[in-house]
Amino acid sequence: MWKFEISSGKWTWVKGNKTTGIGGTYGTLGTSNSTNLPGSRQMSISFNDNSNKLWLLGGWGQLDPANFGRLNDLWSFNLSDSNWTWEAGCNCVDDTANYGAVGQSSSNYHPGGRRMSASWQYNGDFFFFGGNGYDKLDSLGLMGDLWKISVNSSSSLDENQDVLKKYLLYPNPTTQEFMLSVSSESVGKTYKIVDQFGRMIKTGRIESEKHIISIEGIENGYYTISIGNIHLKGLILR
Repeated sequence: MWKFEISSGKWTWVKGNKTTGIGGTYGTLGTSNSTNLPGSRQMSISFNDNSNKLWLLGGWGQLDPANFGRLNDLWSFNLSDSNWTWEAGCNCVDDTANYGAVGQSSSNYHPGGRRMSASWQYNGDFFFFGGNGYDKLDSLGLMGDLWKISVNSSSSLDENQDVLKKYLLYPNPTTQEFMLSVSSESVGKTYKIVDQFGRMIKTGRIESEKHIISIEGIENGYYTISIGNIHLKGLILR
């Protein structure tokens, strides 16, 4: 894994092996560890979230030096401590898909092993479509299914009406500034304005329960306001 620093024009080797054909070290599902490592792979898809993590899904790669194929494992990489976590999917190759009911979410549902999918990131959620992989009948071919991953869904205001009552953004849409209304326990915390691609656009300290935030110099678009693990989706600048 490499990082390119735009300001200096320099590369940094962040983590991983120096040789080819390395199998994955999965560790315990959902548990970060300095020894965890995805196996060598290509044609994966990736995205980032609002919590300082990078995400990696599937591709064509190595389970171990003797086994390779289409993967459906989901990994997160924490930029704070440079550790990988195996988050979901199978530590196997060529896994069969489990679709469940269309439009319904469950930790038991998962895509089959696949590579070369198209992908998008929108409003904190990640979508991918198709690719070459396995369907629910364990048949291999070109896929036409659309999947969504919501890595921050547990703290989304869309799904937690109790939290929604404590945080307000107005006016919305807005053109020059907006008021962030919060409960007293949020005063002193840091807010972040994040665009639909997961990039942090602005950050600052909440000074009062009715904090005014200027959006001067920020492009028109759709943004999320993050306060710790709380993500207020739907700020529109125009």
